[in-house]
Amino acid sequence: MKKLYIVLSFLFSIVLQQSFAQCTGCTNTVTAPSSSAINATSGTVFCITGTGDYTGAVTSASGSVICVASGVNFKPTSMATNAGTIIINVGATATLPAFTAGVGLKFEVYGACTFNGTVTPAANSIVSYNVHTGATAVFAQNFGLSSGGTYGSSITNEGAVTFNGSLTTGTSTNVYNYGTITVTTTFTNQASFKNYGKLIVGGDITLTNSGGDSFHNYCTVSTTGNF
Repeated sequence: MKKLYIVLSFLFSIVLQQSFAQCTGCTNTVTAPSSSAINATSGTVFCITGTGDYTGAVTSASGSVICVASGVNFKPTSMATNAGTIIINVGATATLPAFTAGVGLKFEVYGACTFNGTVTPAANSIVSYNVHTGATAVFAQNFGLSSGGTYGSSITNEGAVTFNGSLTTGTSTNVYNYGTITVTTTFTNQASFKNYGKLIVGGDITLTNSGGDSFHNYCTVSTTGNF
């Protein structure tokens, strides 16, 4: 019975990975390698397929989708104020410059995504970062989930997220961690933060309960600083 369970779990993981390796419902297709600009308007689904680097300029509106397929390295040279949904599939990578996060921007990461530049939220925007099982996300700069007056933004992690700097979560934001979150320096929390996985912090942890926000730990928290 145990062997059967292991085999079924393995087969399910293969099917799951294949289902999130390619893009569907495409209205526009860009084949990598390419440096063509993408302007995704509401209702469009831009699919980036092929093998190699995508290095164009990207703009996406609310209600649009940009889907990066397996085999593509998504490395836009610039990103204007972006909204809509950006999907990084299994087998795809993304390296993103500094950009402004517009209202309703959503990241669905099934592959690997690195946020090299600072993410600046537009006023009152709600941004969702969803890192799925087996996926990785790296924030190279200090990161604030609520900086710029953003409320209702969220991080849901089932994979591995690394903050190569500080992490500050603001009032009325939400964090759900089922995988591993690593913060190399300090972590300051005002969010509704629910930790079901591992939280590893290289500096001080400061918890501030405000407006009903709270920190709930159901698994592991470690720090080399003060708590």
